[in-house]
Amino acid sequence: MNKRTLGLILIGVVIIVGLILGGSLIETVEKGTYQVKQAAVSGKMSAKMTPGLWFQMFGDIEPWPKAETFFFTADVLEGEKIDQSIEVRFVDGSLCNLSGTLRIILPITESEAISLTTVRGHKKYKDMEQKLILPTIRNVLRLTANLMTARESYSTQRADYVMWARDQIINGLYQTMAEERKIKDLVSGEMVTKTFKIVKVDENGNPLYHPNPLAGTGIRLQNFEIKKFVYEKKVNSQIATQQEALM
Repeated sequence: MNKRTLGLILIGVVIIVGLILGGSLIETVEKGTYQVKQAAVSGKMSAKMTPGLWFQMFGDIEPWPKAETFFFTADVLEGEKIDQSIEVRFVDGSLCNLSGTLRIILPITESEAISLTTVRGHKKYKDMEQKLILPTIRNVLRLTANLMTARESYSTQRADYVMWARDQIINGLYQTMAEERKIKDLVSGEMVTKTFKIVKVDENGNPLYHPNPLAGTGIRLQNFEIKKFVYEKKVNSQIATQQEALM
């Protein structure tokens, strides 16, 4: 075998090895995403927040979206092909399923992106969505439902429900205290005693909040919208009857 043939063989081997290992040496950050990397040997964490090539060097890389729409909806044409609506119970005991969306804006700094994985323990976007975002939204919607009756959420306080929920998504859950009131039961029509949650306020009348679970993560929630309130059939019928009586 002459030197020229041997040289061609070596070049071919290098090319083949390069093709095999190429996917572990260099990675591309796509537009609209960022990547978090754990180095192969040292385990050091790093992140690339801008589009382009960077060295993977056999490290473990996880892509994250910079922004994503979060669905909590019964509409199978949005989000997952299952009912993702959130059930809430109003102070009168009535159940309702809420459907809506919001926009999740992910961290914009390398330190926050890394902290989301190393400190908060969310190694993947879906994990963060299910263990951080969903519980946050669910707690907000359920606490807000405890501030009013089903009929109030249907009519006089529908706008308040959305406004109060949005406020808590941004600032954290309200601190509340219990207060008993007599109200008319939607189903039986009898007067019953129910416990309402009342928002605590400071000396200036501003709401007091519990710590926001998103604080320090670099995550922001925007464009919160409730698209549909779906009440129990018996409750929906009673609300409609009461609304007609008021007209």
